[in-house]
Amino acid sequence: MDTQGPFRIQTLEDSTKRIRELHFTFTTEFQAMKLENQIIAFEDYLSQLKLDIGKTNDLAIREGMFTVLQISEQLFPHIKDSELPLEETIIVEMGEQTEGTSLTDLVNSAKIS
Repeated sequence: MDTQGPFRIQTLEDSTKRIRELHFTFTTEFQAMKLENQIIAFEDYLSQLKLDIGKTNDLAIREGMFTVLQISEQLFPHIKDSELPLEETIIVEMGEQTEGTSLTDLVNSAKIS
């Protein structure tokens, strides 16, 4: 299923490290919206994604959509608080040998004191 949302998602795989990367790039249309409209659009996206997950019987597609939902739900509070630079791509690494910190840690460390 192809749920239209506030970002495009690319998947990259590195079989040597057994890592998969998800690249979330916000659309120019979403970036151009006022914050209030971004919040509404993101809420609508989350609702539609949940509905679409319930409609599919393909387990692999369902798992992928659920992963996107979980990541999107983690991003949403930061969207609401206008804490993310929407012109940048967010990269999420998944797999056995991933390194990094949580999104919350990254956002908190980026705040200016």
